[in-house]
Amino acid sequence: MPLSNGVAKFLSSIPAVCGFYPEESLIVIHMKHRNDGRERAGLTMRLDISRFVDEPKAGSDILANPLRTQPAGGVVAIVVSQQGNDDADLPWREEIETLTSSIAAAGHAVRAVYFLPEFREGVLCRCYCPLPDCECVLPDPTTSPAAVAAAANGFAIQPSRHAIKDLFAHASPAEREPIGTATQQVINRMEEAPQSLANRLADFDSAVATSGEGLLPNDHEQIAHLMASFTSPLFRDACVVPANSPEPELERLNLLLHLHRLAPPGLRPEIGTALAAAHCLIGEYLYASLAVESVQPLTPLAELIAHRVHRGTDPYAPGDGFSGYFRSARDCAAAVTRTLGTETDPRPEWRKLVAEKALQIEAECNRLGDRALQARLRKIDAAVAEWADGHQPTADEELADLIASMGSPRVGDAALLPPAGSRLERAGVALFRHLLRVAPIECATYLAGAVAFGELAQGNISAARTAAVSIDPPSELSEAVRLATVAPNTAMPTDAIAAITREERRSLKHLARD
Repeated sequence: MPLSNGVAKFLSSIPAVCGFYPEESLIVIHMKHRNDGRERAGLTMRLDISRFVDEPKAGSDILANPLRTQPAGGVVAIVVSQQGNDDADLPWREEIETLTSSIAAAGHAVRAVYFLPEFREGVLCRCYCPLPDCECVLPDPTTSPAAVAAAANGFAIQPSRHAIKDLFAHASPAEREPIGTATQQVINRMEEAPQSLANRLADFDSAVATSGEGLLPNDHEQIAHLMASFTSPLFRDACVVPANSPEPELERLNLLLHLHRLAPPGLRPEIGTALAAAHCLIGEYLYASLAVESVQPLTPLAELIAHRVHRGTDPYAPGDGFSGYFRSARDCAAAVTRTLGTETDPRPEWRKLVAEKALQIEAECNRLGDRALQARLRKIDAAVAEWADGHQPTADEELADLIASMGSPRVGDAALLPPAGSRLERAGVALFRHLLRVAPIECATYLAGAVAFGELAQGNISAARTAAVSIDPPSELSEAVRLATVAPNTAMPTDAIAAITREERRSLKHLARD
């Protein structure tokens, strides 16, 4: 029984779905239902056929496990190999049975398993089904609807997986060195006179638009200016999507890839992380995984993206905060006006008062040791209790004292949880937010993290994210909370923060009894 023309057309579209022409591969495709009742290729996975044949059970589990995150449906598998092509019977039938059993255990039915030697017009495709003469002739893959659509959108189908990997290779040292020098000079200038994130995003968007005209930047100063912005984790995440769309455009991907190729070592992990996120958002999981492989050392966000790619998680799944995070990061970054290094407080005497309080705390610690920190923690707890009763601190002396106390690492950590309880109360969040509004910027980064932590503990994901990115660059606490908002349904770094907080409070509390 010959296979239908629809099957032949579907098989000819596989290179466009994968982004390259697979060779010696086992491909598994989950078919997704569309709103119009039709189906389209969804999660697509590939494994070297040699790896699958050597360890059928392990290889089957690698391909089947990500399907557990997908809605129940049909799965199609394709074997691409020159081995056994001339045999009357198809090879590896027992191994294919292992694959179908693993997919069934993951909650899906295998509709068909096809065999073809290569993706080329005129090759004979056969099926592992028990029916005789179940075959078709492959039409030209370059004219498949998927290939035509990819070309119309500017996506090139690469000749092989290695060709895609080569896209992430770095430029020669001769190309990178002058750009690295220019980038460091721009970073130095930005530290002296910081530019707002909104302006930096506008410059990046302008470069994206120029890339759409086929002109990637080649001027060292312009490239250095774009790269220097990646010293900000918030900019890195905000530049992934445009101002008015949830998905990055092809031009944005091309610009990120261009910068990644030329990036100096210190910024390469940040740009690679942005590139991985952008590919993940458009469903290019192979490109995303290769971008993650280029991130050394691995950033926390890149590690999270790698986990999502391995599981095949839909970035737009209901209840998943991944895609929403980048949209929110973009919106928040455009509104950030407080950047370290800028003079944002018009009252120099106020900044001086806070600095004096910080020196006073340091002197107390030198004289009294940790007992001074215990006294400071009691003052913060008392201020939270008074706030809950409707009394807000207004005097400059009191405000400066609280701000300086929160700037002391151990006190700030201990104050994140109340004396009794498992999470920061609303009064504590409100007090820290009040202090954040009036604090000099160099003292405010930890307060921003404290507010973000408190909001996240209350379940307010959006408010937590907004607070975490309110100052650029963020503190380590802000970074931890911001990462937790990317995947709010997974184990959160805030659990570890809370454990540290409880230990610090317990340690300082014991001092009162000694």
